Amino acid sequence: MTEWKRRLLATFGALCLAVALPAAGSAQQLYGSITGVVTDESGLAIPGATVSITNTQTGLERTTVSNETGTYSFTNVLPGSYDVKVSLQGFREFNRTGVPVSVGTVSRVDVQLQVGAITETVTVQSERRLLQTDKADVSTQLRSEEIENLPLAQYRNYQSLMNLVPGATPTQYQNALTDTPARSLRTFVNGQNPNSNNTKSDGATNVNLWLPHHVMYVAPAETIDTVNISTSNFDAEMGMAGGAAITVITKSGTNDFRGSAFEFFNNDALNARPYFATRKTPIDRNIFGGTLGGPIRRNRLFFFGSYEGYYDRSTSQIFYDVPTPAMRAGDFSGAINTDGSRQTIYDPLTGNDDGTGRRPFPGNVIPANRLSPIAQQVLNNYPLPNLPGITRNFVRDAASKVDRNNYDVKVNWNRTSAHQIWAKYSQMDATVANLFYLGVDGAGEGDTNVKQATVGHTWTLSPTMVLDSTFGFSRQDQEVLGPDFALGNFGLEALGIPGTNAVGQFASDDRYSGFPAFNTGFSVLGNNAGWTPLFRDERTFAISANLTKLVGRHEFRGGYTGNYLYLDHWQPEVDNPRGNFNFNGNATTIFGPAAQPPNLYTQFAQFMPGLVSSASRSIQFALMTVREWQHGFYVRDRWTVSDKLTLDLGLRTEC
Repeated sequence: MTEWKRRLLATFGALCLAVALPAAGSAQQLYGSITGVVTDESGLAIPGATVSITNTQTGLERTTVSNETGTYSFTNVLPGSYDVKVSLQGFREFNRTGVPVSVGTVSRVDVQLQVGAITETVTVQSERRLLQTDKADVSTQLRSEEIENLPLAQYRNYQSLMNLVPGATPTQYQNALTDTPARSLRTFVNGQNPNSNNTKSDGATNVNLWLPHHVMYVAPAETIDTVNISTSNFDAEMGMAGGAAITVITKSGTNDFRGSAFEFFNNDALNARPYFATRKTPIDRNIFGGTLGGPIRRNRLFFFGSYEGYYDRSTSQIFYDVPTPAMRAGDFSGAINTDGSRQTIYDPLTGNDDGTGRRPFPGNVIPANRLSPIAQQVLNNYPLPNLPGITRNFVRDAASKVDRNNYDVKVNWNRTSAHQIWAKYSQMDATVANLFYLGVDGAGEGDTNVKQATVGHTWTLSPTMVLDSTFGFSRQDQEVLGPDFALGNFGLEALGIPGTNAVGQFASDDRYSGFPAFNTGFSVLGNNAGWTPLFRDERTFAISANLTKLVGRHEFRGGYTGNYLYLDHWQPEVDNPRGNFNFNGNATTIFGPAAQPPNLYTQFAQFMPGLVSSASRSIQFALMTVREWQHGFYVRDRWTVSDKLTLDLGLRTEC
């Protein structure tokens, strides 16, 4: 049996098991719920009352009947604003308008019917936000108006608002823009490792497999309806999280056509000169786009679409330490330390093996016949100073470029009043050029493509039983190359240094291409970024299925969550695939009673004769891979003991 057939059978079996399990709970990761008790004016329960809820934006209507305890409940309610109507012969009709429903919340609407004609109506306007009395979890809700109107970080990332969540440390970037162009943020919640946070977007697992403290796809702020961040006392359904369980729900279309257009603009005319810069450099940053949503078929079929573009054309000044013309010729007669003392360069061919008794080079000048031809060849790639001094004596303009495009589309179909289906597709294409290395022209480039597709449904099988399931697929293809990649085996062929770049069994492997790194005491020459080049193919298959059953004052819910993680990854991570050469300065200083500690001068003086302290090179033999299944099962009972007491009893297991 092939691997894909085994996966298909495992997925089918998991779905069947999820449907067969007992169930629990009313507020889920994708949905909210509306519940309450119907009583008369004396407080006695009224069974048999007809209760209906209507989504004021899509026209979707659902109906149920209060049970023998007067309890009614609507589970798997999509976020939005609802009108609640309760009617029974012999009582006035009750209407509560504008009841808010959010993801992961229980909206309680208790109803007291008054004796009268059914043609009489009592209408009450709901509070904008309801007090949560049916759940014990600690959570924070971020709604669309807050996400769109509160100040966000430079990249308009909704995750920056997690700074408002109790127990969360300030969010921060960790990896390079080239590596994570979505600019996902990480945070520690209640002291837990960021890798233990779990984010789901529209019900599907959203994780960067290689960097699990990041999400793979960051939804643009204008597409988000609600973000629910649970930090403790999670529902049993919210597993696979140790720090925070984060649910992102994106906007859907309604019966009204609605749209927006936006642009955020920044350039150097609006900014001050950076403190260390010698002048203001050009900057042009634009975030722009728009949204549009509405009905395809009124009350039945809806769409929502969005585009966001982020374009950055900026130039910054980078300062380097480079050797002076005199030192490039081996002349250290002007070598003055920061304390004003003169630095003496000692001849490593004199003295004792332990570094004592060495004699200085005459005139503090290394003779021309002692200079290494390869070192001179390497030295030719160091630029000459264009500023005075020994440190920060060379400045260059580094022009970076970012092109990022986000596309989102969502379709909701109310197939019947009992069955709702939705599908979502998101894509990010990003090209970032901002990797600069001394001695190499141009900027390295990273190309990242993310695709995320999710489909789900909720099906009311009977007034007391609801089934919902979700399937999601995410994929990220990424390639990051340094600006020296096009140089080929530069260290081996152009500089003539044996053992660098692709040699031996790797002779035809261009992933070892580029300029080796030389740590000479001055700024590193060549490409010292051991994390490049990188090639990643990440895929996540996410599936969940849940069944809810109402029995009296009990709401049972149970289900299954599964993730299949797939990763092919090539990246050196340790050392440098091109080669790495260190010059520690011990060979050109003196030890013993007259010892002088190594410094910039002695390091560069050791480089000039080609006296390497240590040389290394990373070899990546194998493609790093992940093929992993994650399974989670849970059951839960939410028992409304009384109007003032609700108990949650849950059990979850994961593997």
